[in-house]
Amino acid sequence: PEQEGQVNFQANDSLTFDFEKQRIATLYGSANVVHSSGELKAGKVAMNLDSNLVSANTQTPQDTLSQPVLIRDGDR
Repeated sequence: PEQEGQVNFQANDSLTFDFEKQRIATLYGSANVVHSSGELKAGKVAMNLDSNLVSANTQTPQDTLSQPVLIRDGDR
């Protein structure tokens, strides 16, 4: 059973953590983040674990296949 506020995430390539200034988790390679409010898919997803802000991009600037997609209430 999923708990309210729970975030599930996965990536095909890797997951890195940077705790120098803020707690940032970055997913690389077909990243997928699922929360009760929606789902985010992209080549790269960075999650600020302190502020709960998320950013999504292609994995490289030339990549056209991993554009970010946000799905909320069935809308893309």
